[in-house]
Amino acid sequence: MGHRLAHAKAANEHLMVLFMDLNKFKSLNDTYGHYEGDQYLAKVANVLSDRLSDQGLICRIGGDEFIGVRSVECCEACDKHILITNIKQDIQDISVIYPDLKLGISIGVACFPLDGQSTQRLIEVADERMYIDKHKSRH
Repeated sequence: MGHRLAHAKAANEHLMVLFMDLNKFKSLNDTYGHYEGDQYLAKVANVLSDRLSDQGLICRIGGDEFIGVRSVECCEACDKHILITNIKQDIQDISVIYPDLKLGISIGVACFPLDGQSTQRLIEVADERMYIDKHKSRH
């Protein structure tokens, strides 16, 4: 991510940083076991990788949390909304085999340069926004 940010600064480009957390993942592990949980994590990673494509990168930072980074033309609200909606739909599509668990994903987005100039700040902003999204999904 540091390399991507340095390149974006030098090239005067925009970056979108996504902080993502799976909803109800613990329930999946508790109900179906860790092997099934690992299989689900692999499917999620594939979805995220496909959605971020060659324009971005994705990493699992622990448990059921992921960070994605994507170069973008600009960080307009409609672009963020479309990306988030597509990711959430894809996660919902792979989660249908566990209808009793109501699995999903919460996503927060921060944009460089608007929301921060450092990787730490961009992750903090995206993390805060992810918790707002998680709170919304509970209601």
